[in-house]
Amino acid sequence: MEIGRSVQWRSRLSGLGLTLAAALLSAPPVGAEEAAAVYRCGNTYQAKPCPGAVPVDAADPRSPAQQRQAQATVQRDQAEARRMATERRAAEREAQRHGGAANLGPRAAAAPAKPASAAAKAKPRKPKPKPGKAAGAGKGVRPP
Repeated sequence: MEIGRSVQWRSRLSGLGLTLAAALLSAPPVGAEEAAAVYRCGNTYQAKPCPGAVPVDAADPRSPAQQRQAQATVQRDQAEARRMATERRAAEREAQRHGGAANLGPRAAAAPAKPASAAAKAKPRKPKPKPGKAAGAGKGVRPP
């Protein structure tokens, strides 16, 4: 699978998910002709009133044509999601046949670069102490 195609598939899927979520949240339950009473109790909404409950108008303001259009959109998006899932599973099976994730990187690691001169090969040496100073002098250690 090409990388560009994978990115395109992911962006289509995320857009499809948002569309599907919006349609599902805005669509009434199947067979619900009349909305049940809804009450706001503090920061929650429920079907049974509580002390101090405020009735909320939860009726669907959309026309029947708009509701049918939303339902058609949901069905189309579900069919597209099923098609994309089938395509993804086929691509995953194909990738497994060809080594899976092992094929994502380079085949062999590049050999390390060799130093150009002998000086580059030499180990760094410790600096020699200056004459006249004892080891550890000047580092908070008193001489004997």
